[in-house]
Amino acid sequence: MSLAKLPTTLGIDFGTKRVGIARSYGTLAEPLEIVANDDRLMSKIEMLVRFHKVVQIVVGVSDAEMAEKSRAFGAALQKQLHIPVHFQDETLSTVRVYEALKERNGRVGKGDVDHFAAAVLLQDYLDEHLNVSD
Repeated sequence: MSLAKLPTTLGIDFGTKRVGIARSYGTLAEPLEIVANDDRLMSKIEMLVRFHKVVQIVVGVSDAEMAEKSRAFGAALQKQLHIPVHFQDETLSTVRVYEALKERNGRVGKGDVDHFAAAVLLQDYLDEHLNVSD
């Protein structure tokens, strides 16, 4: 599969206050933005899907109650947008982001990293599911 033909995928790190969003560029995931989890969330995601010509979405799933909320959110996305929604384990994705930032900058404060966490989970999904050797 050529890189030009790879499906554009949106990665979502779902949170009760903020939602991190990343986008695939070929085989790479890049952070896109952080949006508030409010009554405009679905319309914001729908706008991003249209603008970036997204053909599938990957929603990160951790554990316990947040896993249930993430899966319910993914189901609602699929119902509204009519595109495939996949789920990816995102356990420790935020921790991995903080570790990478600390390694790069020496120290890191508590900042908004949700879009970076979305990129991590999306990259994990791409690495597991794309076979670009064809």
